[in-house]
Amino acid sequence: MIKHSFLLVLIAFISCSSPAEKKRGEVLSEEINYNAFIGDPLAEETTFEVEALPAEKRKEILEQWIGGVFEGKIKAYLPVPKGERLMTSEEIALIKSRNDTVSEEIPDKPGEFKLTPIVHKFNYDGVTHIKFKEAWYYNAETNHFSKEVIAACPLIKTFDDAGEVRGLTALFWIYFDEHKPEKE
Repeated sequence: MIKHSFLLVLIAFISCSSPAEKKRGEVLSEEINYNAFIGDPLAEETTFEVEALPAEKRKEILEQWIGGVFEGKIKAYLPVPKGERLMTSEEIALIKSRNDTVSEEIPDKPGEFKLTPIVHKFNYDGVTHIKFKEAWYYNAETNHFSKEVIAACPLIKTFDDAGEVRGLTALFWIYFDEHKPEKE
């Protein structure tokens, strides 16, 4: 009788979902990716939309995430679709600082060039977007829609040789909670 009662309780426990799961509802998508503008401290505001994070919150979250990765406190994953893996310390060091050269023609010697070394240090002001990876849920009974952030990826503006914005470059994925990739 005790074994039978225990089995009934176990079945009831397994078949019932938690209140959070009931509220969450059915999975609409296990993964949705999109970019969110978080602000550009270097640009003039020209739109009427309020879509950026407040400056102090933007700085705080970026320093926590990116600084945590630079200090080795937070794991970073390579932002390559279907090829995400734990980044090496060398790959992270290239985000912090990278060397480059600029070739310039010598004014009084046509056809001769000089190479000027340039060190690019990471600047938080260049991070203008965050790409989110989320799971989306919908509960038809309560008409409740919810999202869960799986991971976030800071995006930094990149420029062409003329100084024009070329696009956004993903730095790395940071996974949250139990969503961290199994293979590292």
